[in-house]
Amino acid sequence: MSATGRIVISVSKTIFGEFVKCSTTAATEVRSTKMQAKSGCNDDAPSAKEVTECPDEENNANAKKIAEVEKELQQCESRIQKMKKGNRELVKEIDKVCRKIDVLDEAIRRTETYLEAKFDEQQRALLHHENSQDHDIAGVVDRTDKIEEVAKDMHHQVEDMVNAVDEHMSNLWNPVYVILDVVLHVALAAVVWLLGVVASHAGYQFEKDASSMQPRIEANPSSEGSSEAPPPRQKLKHKEASQKRSKRKHP
Repeated sequence: MSATGRIVISVSKTIFGEFVKCSTTAATEVRSTKMQAKSGCNDDAPSAKEVTECPDEENNANAKKIAEVEKELQQCESRIQKMKKGNRELVKEIDKVCRKIDVLDEAIRRTETYLEAKFDEQQRALLHHENSQDHDIAGVVDRTDKIEEVAKDMHHQVEDMVNAVDEHMSNLWNPVYVILDVVLHVALAAVVWLLGVVASHAGYQFEKDASSMQPRIEANPSSEGSSEAPPPRQKLKHKEASQKRSKRKHP
């Protein structure tokens, strides 16, 4: 709006300057013509009789000058009218430009409002993101501390196990433990040897009993046949008993 005001002021100054210039020029010419008319007849303030006696040529010359001045005044007036018309058109154009500038100002104001709202929203989102990141970082730090504590505990446990293994290995080289280990292995070997002896003796005894029973079976074949083939009545009893058992199982 300040630029528009400056344009209007400059145009008004130009028009006013031209108007003053034309008016001053016309007034100066009229004044000089009148002075020439007065001085043409008599410079010493002549009387009415002397004025009537002025020659007609000077009057005609003064009339021509007055006509020229009036013509110039008319030209100045026409120029002023044209300038006024141009000024009115310029004022209309300036009004159009002012309306466009008002529309642009409104659009700029809306854009500024939108940008401010968007900026505030982004600031809030950024602040929320920073807070959430801080919270996540704090959680990660806590979990890291817990993991470090667990790792330290495992490290201590491993150190204890290593120390126990070292102590056990050092005890293995102790003479007492070496003697006990040798005695244990010897005892185990003795037990295994005794078990082998007992098993071999039992197998030998079983073979001996079997060989002693073979001549008796060959000497009494009837008893072997009777044992292998039971009488028919006994078979029937066994069959009935098996049927009763099957009925009890499956009624």
